[in-house]
Amino acid sequence: MHRVWVLVMFVVACLPPPPVETRAKRTAAGPARTDKRVIVSQTRPSGYLTTTVAGDGSISLVHHMVQNGRGPHVEARHSHAPDWTIASFT
Repeated sequence: MHRVWVLVMFVVACLPPPPVETRAKRTAAGPARTDKRVIVSQTRPSGYLTTTVAGDGSISLVHHMVQNGRGPHVEARHSHAPDWTIASFT
């Protein structure tokens, strides 16, 4: 039994250290970045998706799709807390 414990301790001592989790650091507020993508349905443009990332890290989405004069228009905005969890969603 003593040999087993010595072997286990040897194996544990040879294991690499656990990885350290790093999170992205927030930087000072900069200019907003906007991406606009066109939605194509049945070979024709039918709408767009606009994503705007503000300098404070909040994200705004606008999804507009019209097909035969009908379709959804959705606007959403969410922001993160300092620990990168979702602080607000509207």
